[in-house]
Amino acid sequence: MSKEQAKALAERHGYKLRRVAASTAYPNGYVKVIAPDGSETKLPDWSYTLLWLQQRIFKSK
Repeated sequence: MSKEQAKALAERHGYKLRRVAASTAYPNGYVKVIAPDGSETKLPDWSYTLLWLQQRIFKSK
C-alpha cells in the first residue's frame, strides 16, 4: 500500500522514484528519490520513502 501511495505522491509533486536491487553495500536494496531540483536521496524502503516525501512536500508549504 505504501508503495502505491509513495509513487502517487511523488508523481503529483515532480519527484521520481526508482527501486534499486540489492548490492554488496545495500543487501536489501533501496529506493532512490530524485527531487525536482535534481538532488538524490537513498531510502531503505517504501514506507520510509512515503514518510520522507510527506515531510519534504508539506513542510515546504
